[in-house]
Amino acid sequence: MVLTAPADPTADAVILQLERRQVALARFDAAQFPTEIDFTAWLDKAGGWHAHIGGVCLSTLEAIYYRRPRRFTFAPDIPDDYLNWCEGQARFGFWGVLESLPVRWVNPPSRVASAEYKPRQLHFARQAGLDILSTLITNHPADVSRFGSDNDMAIVTKVLYARMPRDTEGHPKGVAYTMDVPPNRYSDSRISTTAHLFQAKIDRDHDVRLTVVGTLLFAVALHRDRDDSAPDWRKNYKIIHYSPCAVPAAVADGVRRLMDSLGLVFGALDFAVTADNQWIFLEINPNGQWFWLEQQTGVPISAALAELLRGPR
Repeated sequence: MVLTAPADPTADAVILQLERRQVALARFDAAQFPTEIDFTAWLDKAGGWHAHIGGVCLSTLEAIYYRRPRRFTFAPDIPDDYLNWCEGQARFGFWGVLESLPVRWVNPPSRVASAEYKPRQLHFARQAGLDILSTLITNHPADVSRFGSDNDMAIVTKVLYARMPRDTEGHPKGVAYTMDVPPNRYSDSRISTTAHLFQAKIDRDHDVRLTVVGTLLFAVALHRDRDDSAPDWRKNYKIIHYSPCAVPAAVADGVRRLMDSLGLVFGALDFAVTADNQWIFLEINPNGQWFWLEQQTGVPISAALAELLRGPR
C-alpha cells in the first residue's frame, strides 16, 4: 500500500517500479478519511487485526510505503471545537491500527515523527561516529553572542520545525533555509520568543545528499557552478552540478548505525564536505525528497525502494 497525496511524482516513480515487478498495490491518501473512504478494523481473540480501507481488504498486505499523505479531512459541518478531538480520534485509530499490522514499513509514521527532531538526530549521529557541527539551541540572546564569539563570529541558523506559518491563502509566510547570522543579530530580542538552533558555519568544498534505502547507500555530490557562500544549496538549484560519488567507509558505517538507532530503513541525509574530504553530518530527513537526483544522475533509488517494499522472493 502506498500512502501519499494525489500529486506525488516521487511516489509515482516507485509505483511504476512496483508495477513493472507485477506487485499488486493500492494507493490511498489519509485526507480521504473519513469523508471519502471508510476504515474498519477488528481484533480477534488471537490478537490479529482484520482491516479494510476503502473497500480494500488488508489481510494480504505485506508492505506500506509511507510517503507524504495529507491530514485527515472532516465534514465542513463539524463544529470547530470538535475538530481537534476528531483529528485525535482519527490519528490514534487509523495510524494505531496500521502501525500494529505485521508489515514492512518505509518508514513507520511514529519513527518518522521522532526522527524529525534535529537535536535527537545530532545526538544519535555523534554516537554513531559521524562528525557534526558545534550546535546551540536557545532562546537566550546572550548565549547566542557567546556562541558567535566561540565560533569566530561565523554562525548560521536553521529551523527546528519546518512547517512554516501560512497566510490565508495557504502560502508559507517564511522560508526554511539555513541562513547566516550576522553579529548585529546575535542580541536580537526576538530570539527570546521561542527555541532557535544555531551552528558553526562550515567552510565546505561541496555538499552531498545521501539517500539510504535499506542497506544501500546512494550518494550524490552537489557542486555549485559558481562561487556561492550561501550555507544552503537549496536556495538556487540552477547553479548545482550533480554527480554520483563514493561514500567513505567510516561514514557508511556511521550512517548505518544512525539508521539503526533511529529505527529507519529510508532516509535522506545531508553532509557538508570540506576540502580535505571530511564529511560533516548536517541532518536527516526520514521522508526526504530524492526523485530529482534520480532524474539528474540516474541513481536507481526508485528501483531500490520497490525491491525493499516487495521484500525477499
